[in-house]
Amino acid sequence: MLTKRTRDALRILQCLAEKRKSSVVLQGRMICHDGYFVLRCLESGGFVRLHNNEYPRLLSSWELCRDIQSINLYEVLLALGDGIRPVADDEQEMWVYDCYGSGIAAQKLGVANTMLHQLLSEIPACNLLLV
Repeated sequence: MLTKRTRDALRILQCLAEKRKSSVVLQGRMICHDGYFVLRCLESGGFVRLHNNEYPRLLSSWELCRDIQSINLYEVLLALGDGIRPVADDEQEMWVYDCYGSGIAAQKLGVANTMLHQLLSEIPACNLLLV
């Protein structure tokens, strides 16, 4: 349900919160365009900041501006300009639980997926044509 960009942003926030500057998950990726773009989006959203003009492509040059517990998924999605990608069937929804575990967050994503499926299936595409 969450895009790769959103998952990367959440990993970055988690690593900064845990002070894991050389995380295997992120090592070598921070110099790529996507990782840098995500950091800049998180900076624009007020989640992270660069230490005194240090090298912006190194994760160790960044710090959280807010407590990780105060950051929610909705805010991260807005900062990234990202959305949620609904999954089509039960098998794909099980993938959500495989990725995010069986905790409250995964359950809420499952409910959101079901609600999105229901709501969006009731909107005829012809009603969305732009004038």
